Amino acid sequence: MQENEFISELINKVNKTNLSVFLGAGVSMDTGLPSWKALFKNVAREIGLDIDKTNDYYQLAQYCENRLGGDFRTTIGDSLKEFKTESKYTKTVVELPANSYWTTNFDEVLDNAIKAKYKTAPNIISKDEELIKARTKSTKTIYKMNGHFTEQGNWVLTKRDLENYSKNHEAMLTFFKRELVVNTFLFLGYSFTDTLVLSALRDVRRYFGDKDILYHYTILIDDESSEFSHFVKNLEKSYGIKVLTAKNGDNVIEVIGKLNSEIKNRRIYISGAFREELPNRSKAANIVKQLIPKLLEKGFNISTGMGRNLGEMVLGTTKNWLQENHENVDHRLEYHLYEDCDNDEVKKAKRAEFMENSGIVIFMFGQGDYGEEGSGGTKKEFEIAKERGLKIIPIGATGYQSKQIFEEVKSDISNYHYLQGVINDLNDNIDDVEKIKDAVMKAIDSA
Repeated sequence: MQENEFISELINKVNKTNLSVFLGAGVSMDTGLPSWKALFKNVAREIGLDIDKTNDYYQLAQYCENRLGGDFRTTIGDSLKEFKTESKYTKTVVELPANSYWTTNFDEVLDNAIKAKYKTAPNIISKDEELIKARTKSTKTIYKMNGHFTEQGNWVLTKRDLENYSKNHEAMLTFFKRELVVNTFLFLGYSFTDTLVLSALRDVRRYFGDKDILYHYTILIDDESSEFSHFVKNLEKSYGIKVLTAKNGDNVIEVIGKLNSEIKNRRIYISGAFREELPNRSKAANIVKQLIPKLLEKGFNISTGMGRNLGEMVLGTTKNWLQENHENVDHRLEYHLYEDCDNDEVKKAKRAEFMENSGIVIFMFGQGDYGEEGSGGTKKEFEIAKERGLKIIPIGATGYQSKQIFEEVKSDISNYHYLQGVINDLNDNIDDVEKIKDAVMKAIDSA
């Protein structure tokens, strides 16, 4: 696939299904963690094996364990402890809008990246009996198919472990196949030589055929050989994996960064509020009822912090349109209930969290309490949007804090290139909703 096609198609899939990310050994390489070949090299030499003559590392591990017994796993565990566990690759990956991660890695690189990003430890599921924790939807979950670093006895490391997988991990394998059916997977750093994953993909393909919804995606580094070309074609034909090829690991990180950016730019945060007695309440409803369906129709997703009155309008309009058009409400609408508190830092952190997955912010109204012209909450969200480099579109015609934001943006228009040519239309007559709507859409297209 071409890069633009790959990103566009994957974004469309994420609008319809949950995203799962499958990470192979390749995502941990920039931490200094060794490849299987490097990891086994010294042990293989001790028992007289030439590691350069095999690519079946499960078989090689079996030979080593046959010879060294339990000391083999201890040696491997001690080797892994020596390496750092931070990865530029993984930091980029955890920006993706996924709650479900699958991996054949034992290490804690992914665990640490999620904890650093989201300030909370992920769910770790490495044994069948732990699958009960998969019901917790609000937490990032990592399914470690080959076991967890701290539990050497549970590692799937040798040929015997692999051959017994379907018996010893029947529930894990069944759950993986279930996710292959209901979610869209992005495979990263994975070589597709593991019979465990390939057999699961083949089973799903056999059950359901080549339905578009069951295609998954991967980015592979191109070795420019004719064999690689045939391998890529076979992945799609036999296993339903669509492939984007990259030049190197840095190129992969670049593509994931673009994918993250595009996904965020497809989610628009609506900021603003107004009191019940707002004179232009009917006009507010008119803007929301015309603008929101246009955004949804163009494939954009909606997010809101539920600013007073305006949030309810946005929520209701969005849900109605999605339900009428048989779209997935959970994937295309994100809303957050704001609980007031006295700590300004906590409030700011909460607002930043609400805006986390959005790349564009539209400001409307922003009427404050007790006769104030500007809403403090709307102003804070403007400051957060500036700090994070989000695209800002203030509809000055709606007045209040949005009018003040409009004036500031207009005075610094060179930093808002996407608004040049439409800025004045955003401040025109509030009754001319068509002009306002067109200006917003043109700004988004240019952002």
